[in-house]
Amino acid sequence: MKRVWIILATVAASAVILVIMFWRDREPRYHGRALSAWIDDAKHAEFDAASIYTMDPKWQAASNAIYEIGTNALPTFLKWAFAKDSRPKAAIADWLDMHPSLHFRIRDETEWQTMATVGFELLGDKVESAWPIFVQYTYSEDSEWRGAALTWLDDTTESRIYE
Repeated sequence: MKRVWIILATVAASAVILVIMFWRDREPRYHGRALSAWIDDAKHAEFDAASIYTMDPKWQAASNAIYEIGTNALPTFLKWAFAKDSRPKAAIADWLDMHPSLHFRIRDETEWQTMATVGFELLGDKVESAWPIFVQYTYSEDSEWRGAALTWLDDTTESRIYE
């Protein structure tokens, strides 16, 4: 009887993993790598005050990849920009952060929003097509989303004003 339960538990766990794998949102890919992998590369690029990131090969490769993905990356960036963790997810992420010996991390809303910021920066002038969506969010009933939308508008229009 114990053996039957082990087999059923294994089958159930496998089914759950398969459902998660096939039903999760797919990120755009470039040269076989997911958008988030390119953003991670850009986030870990070497920073040089004189040339900012422009000389780092990781930054250059990520910049080229994001620019090639182009506006196809916008839905993913917008999802990340306005990410909001549920209470259980936030609690689990906090608990995991307090137990680094487990070597397991969940990206929280702040990390997703940081990735969106890097992505918007790498997207360059193509980010302008997201401005109407940012404007829509400025009318949201959620004050955090209104503030985030204004921040995104400010961040993505700032460099365009002086061009």
